[in-house]
Amino acid sequence: MRKRALLLGIHAEPPRWLQIVYMSIVPVIAIAGYYWISSNYLADNPHGKLLPSFMMMLRRFLVLTSFSGIDFELNWVWGFIPVPDITLIGSLFWGDTAISLFLRLLTGLTIASAVGLILGLNIAMFRTLQFLVLPWVTVLSFVPVVAVMPILLIVLGIGEEAKIVLIILGLVFIITLSMYEKTREIAQELLVNARTLGATDLGLTYRVVLPMVIPDLLQTMRLNMGIAWYCLLMGEAIAAQQGLGYRIFLFRRVGPDMAGILPYVICITLFAFAIYYLLGCIERRLFPWKTDGEKQ
Repeated sequence: MRKRALLLGIHAEPPRWLQIVYMSIVPVIAIAGYYWISSNYLADNPHGKLLPSFMMMLRRFLVLTSFSGIDFELNWVWGFIPVPDITLIGSLFWGDTAISLFLRLLTGLTIASAVGLILGLNIAMFRTLQFLVLPWVTVLSFVPVVAVMPILLIVLGIGEEAKIVLIILGLVFIITLSMYEKTREIAQELLVNARTLGATDLGLTYRVVLPMVIPDLLQTMRLNMGIAWYCLLMGEAIAAQQGLGYRIFLFRRVGPDMAGILPYVICITLFAFAIYYLLGCIERRLFPWKTDGEKQ
């Protein structure tokens, strides 16, 4: 029997330690390359801000992530019982992260995924909707969200609604079309068997087909995570007073402060990868039959 290749070839299966080595090559080269370029740049321009050193970025990041102080206030209960009220004055970075990640990104992603799932599922199952809705969903999926941003600002203002709706518009049509295609790929034999057992239209759609396309929804969310971040940062750059995207463009205007911009960019990348990895773990944990079938 021919021995499997470890390094090269279509059927190569490197061991776990070698996989880690492979994944470390590009980051190590990138870090070493930036260190070399930055060192030469700062040697010629000691006060330059274009390519800060790792130590400069670390110091700047610690300032941005640290709490700026403590607000102490003494309150009185019933007029004679002193109760101290101690409040940490929050850091810029963690405040920006909470606003961008939880209030805007995850809200928009969740709404777009739910709407896209239901819409795509029903379009695929009911032929009337394929003629009534599908052409318009396809056309609207081609509209750049950049062109829609001024309209959202006029209609919704500069509040949170405009930024969340921007994320929804950037994702919902893509998710709808993806769910439509995934639903159409389901074997017709399964649907016929469900019909034979007495399933109604709604029962067939939501009790048989819906659980089968949930793993595909998670995959679609993972693959379109970059679009969600793009819409978020674009909205924050144009109309926001707080957020990761707002802070990056603020550093560009007042500096440019590359020692503040680069740590933010790195953290955004790590946040995006963490969400991508978390969705993958949820898919493998809740739907092992899907991942096992793809491996085979």
